[in-house]
Amino acid sequence: MIDLQVGVALVAENLAEAVSQLIKQSTDDVGKVRALYMWVTSHGVVGYRSREVPEPSSVLYQLLLCKGGIYNRNHVFSLLCK
Repeated sequence: MIDLQVGVALVAENLAEAVSQLIKQSTDDVGKVRALYMWVTSHGVVGYRSREVPEPSSVLYQLLLCKGGIYNRNHVFSLLCK
């Protein structure tokens, strides 16, 4: 079961913590990849506004790079799978 509701709180966490939370209910590798893919494709930062720059190790930072056109969601997905 993939819990997409956990997603909003994860954007502020670092990549390793976010991955741990997302895959904790998965029992095999396919389930882990599915959970990561579903999360990456269903969360964004379109309305995010702040003067503070998030930590480069955070999911939020990576998603903001997507918003700015520097990376795309494939890059974020790749980082989460490492």
